[in-house]
Amino acid sequence: MKKNAEYIWFRLWRTNGIGPGAFAFIYNYLRDKSISVMELTSSNRPVLLKSFPELRPILAKLNPKDKDTIIKEYNNVKEAELTIVHPDSEYYPENFIKYVERIGAPPIFFCKGNLSILKNNGIAVVGSRNVSEEGIRITKEIASKLALHGKNIVSGYAKGVDTAAHIGALEARGTTTLVLSYGIDEFRVKKEFRDYDFEDDVLIVTQFLPGEKWMARRAMTRNKLISALAEAVIVIESGPERDEKGRMSGTFDSARTALKMGGRLFVLSPSVLKDKPIGNAEIIKVGGQEIFPDTAAADVLEKISKDKEEGKKKEFAQMELNFEKISAVGIHR
Repeated sequence: MKKNAEYIWFRLWRTNGIGPGAFAFIYNYLRDKSISVMELTSSNRPVLLKSFPELRPILAKLNPKDKDTIIKEYNNVKEAELTIVHPDSEYYPENFIKYVERIGAPPIFFCKGNLSILKNNGIAVVGSRNVSEEGIRITKEIASKLALHGKNIVSGYAKGVDTAAHIGALEARGTTTLVLSYGIDEFRVKKEFRDYDFEDDVLIVTQFLPGEKWMARRAMTRNKLISALAEAVIVIESGPERDEKGRMSGTFDSARTALKMGGRLFVLSPSVLKDKPIGNAEIIKVGGQEIFPDTAAADVLEKISKDKEEGKKKEFAQMELNFEKISAVGIHR
């Protein structure tokens, strides 16, 4: 097959021993050196390792014996009519690579649907599968209000909070991203979604190969992608961090991931629900910002706006500091 940047990034990602951290290291190295990823396959292996000594420990993991298997996987993705979103793709989210480094988000993922949705500012809305009727109503209201303000709603397409969040966005004629915990071959349009426009208003995203089926660990892994695609995460209802059998709550895991990102984590106040979710109070204690139904959307939007302004101020201050240093050197000379 003819090599291209898409395939090379795919091969790096599918190579055993090249995890998110190593992948991000390659990306940053190539960017800093203004080197195209195509150059990593321009020579035979010994020459390649000699040409890029800084990358030698990583590139040494490229095994010629794996090549046929990886090509087959790549072709299966293309035959499934999925778009591979990789670092050289025009749809690769801005600053996404920092989440690959920070939380181990998948450096490459696959999409079907309206790709322009990736350019929208996403807000993740997550919570329990066994959500209360009250929780479903609140989820839809919050998602709808955010969608009306142009925010794309990101969630995991599971029953409960996820489905309510997606539907809330679509009812407001907004957009939504379905982040799957399995490959696209396993995807089915649920009856709740059949009256909505999948072509324009929905983006389907998965990090899994087409034939991979649902597994509990894949659902947990998928949480990192949900958080990485969002500028804020809202928890509606969560169980305790671990249940009586010691199993980790998926929603609580998403909250932990959002905190590791250094991002914005919001939690519905347990006081507004009849059956107060234990996990909500726990998440607030570890750093989640408590929100209330009537003002939730406004509070989230205000916090995002303030943080962006603070970020701009810090960036400008750093630019001024750099300018002063350059000026000082010039005067000294």
